[in-house]
Amino acid sequence: MRALYPKLILFAGLSLMIMLVATSCTKEELAEKPKAETAAVLLKSTNSQNNFNLIAGQNEIAGNISIEQNELGINVIYTGSMPWSIAEMHLWVGSSLDDLPQTGNGNPKIGQFPYSIELEENLPSYSFFIPFEDLPESIDPCNDKIFIVAHAVVSDGMNNETAWGEGYQINAGGNWAMYFQYALTCPEPQLMQCKDAYAYGDMLFTKFGTADHWGYANRIIEKGHYETPIYASTSTNPLDYGSHRIGTLIYDYDAVTLEVTYKLLPDFYLSETAVHVSSTIPDKLSPSFYEFQHNLDGVHQDSFSISITGSPIYLIAYAKVCTIP
Repeated sequence: MRALYPKLILFAGLSLMIMLVATSCTKEELAEKPKAETAAVLLKSTNSQNNFNLIAGQNEIAGNISIEQNELGINVIYTGSMPWSIAEMHLWVGSSLDDLPQTGNGNPKIGQFPYSIELEENLPSYSFFIPFEDLPESIDPCNDKIFIVAHAVVSDGMNNETAWGEGYQINAGGNWAMYFQYALTCPEPQLMQCKDAYAYGDMLFTKFGTADHWGYANRIIEKGHYETPIYASTSTNPLDYGSHRIGTLIYDYDAVTLEVTYKLLPDFYLSETAVHVSSTIPDKLSPSFYEFQHNLDGVHQDSFSISITGSPIYLIAYAKVCTIP
């Protein structure tokens, strides 16, 4: 029996060494255990410009990572697909992989990623918002590609798996961690198209012996509350040539004050308003000669409060109305 002791001692010593090595591994190293092949080899990518597969266990699509950009930054959204849910996330975004926190052998150190959370309970989706001001100043939010390394722990209710946003292997000689790139783009500014608009009235400008401008005047005789449509057009006779209603003019007259309010429909915006209020029709019908004017910055509503003398009253309400085509 003594001859067996050395073997037992050797076996026990090896077991102890294995246990010591296993217990000395960090959570990071366990999560990043290398595998023989990369996800890029095992799966045909179905990524789009702003939607990337979330790969679990190296060879299964467990959800996706989508990117949404606005004027302040980007939102990185992790979403699991049944039966997978999100348990933990780590995210790094930068202008170069040289800035990625890495271990000595070149694998990413997820514990040092700037965006990280371990959820108290698994969720179907979770997101990180990254303001542009938190990214390197060299990054142009409208014309740059950024590097994204997105790690997650996903669960199917029984097992947890390491998952990465699908892209390219970071370290060819290391584990299967991946990065992908996202192109930052700002939408092209849309030029607004603007037209002249007048509040409809019972007196067409042509009645005044001029064809320089199309438009209408309202003759107010009695106190009261009035409403009339506002039409936009480029023609000289808008009701005959495809004009369209873009809002309502509301005016209230109490024999002392005339309150005038423009209210436009949601898709239309006021750039200018001009109002003529007098006991006479102006000699020049161009809005630039009207007594009351406002320069505006794309609002839906504008108002004037005008003191009145004389009777009857002629009201002309003009607007420069704009819309995005």
